[in-house]
Amino acid sequence: MGNDEAVAALAGSLAWIEFAERKGRWPITDTASSNPRVFLASILATNDTARFRVALARFDSIATARHDEPEMGNALLGARAHLVIADTTGALGYLRTFRDVTWAYSPALDQIDSGVMVFEGMLWPRTLLLLADLAAATGQREEAAGAYRLFIAMWEHGDPEVQPIVQRARAALAGL
Repeated sequence: MGNDEAVAALAGSLAWIEFAERKGRWPITDTASSNPRVFLASILATNDTARFRVALARFDSIATARHDEPEMGNALLGARAHLVIADTTGALGYLRTFRDVTWAYSPALDQIDSGVMVFEGMLWPRTLLLLADLAAATGQREEAAGAYRLFIAMWEHGDPEVQPIVQRARAALAGL
């Protein structure tokens, strides 16, 4: 397997696992990767804040240019990356664009990268939950309620291991 394929195979565990949970335990992969998602996650692993901000600006540019194409996991990654630098507005921008524009262009069973067994639809519930949580935290009650309802509808009949998250969403919705 060549370098690009190996890095792409790591994309699922690098790019879409909660950043806060990985802090300090990230493998530093090839930061020269041509995959913008892996590149962003790899730079974060180096703890180089200046390089991370540059990588995020590049990622933002790519995601903006692709807003009317299949989502490919960019919203969740972009939002979490903005939260790393405490930019809630930037994070909400990604999540709202996903909900209002990009989601319509995104087939649920589209494989995100070759060699990565992650399909776009697998990321949607977490993307909507993050939107709901951030909207609630910023006082956007109606937006938060709508996103919580979408999240709950997606996972309410899910496996037992996701039910605590569904119950948390239900409690947050009731609190609104």
